[in-house]
Amino acid sequence: PLIGGVVSLSFMIYYPAKLLLGLAALVIGLSFIAKGGKAVGSLTAHAGAVAMLANAILITCVRDGFLPSGVAGASGM
Repeated sequence: PLIGGVVSLSFMIYYPAKLLLGLAALVIGLSFIAKGGKAVGSLTAHAGAVAMLANAILITCVRDGFLPSGVAGASGM
C-alpha cells in the first residue's frame, strides 16, 4: 500500500507538469503561426492541445480512466 501511494502521488505531480508543457507548446505554436510559420506552428499547437486534453483526462479520471494513456505520454514529449 505504501508503494502504491507513492506511485499515485508521483503521477499526480507528473500529469500537471505535462499539462503545463502542453500549454507551453500551444502558446509557442500559436506564436509561430502569428509570425508566418504555419506548418510548424500548427503542428506544435495541435500537439500541445492533445497533450493538455490527454493529461487533463488522466488527472480527473486517474491513470486507468483513459485507456490509451500512451497518448498522454507521447504528446507531452
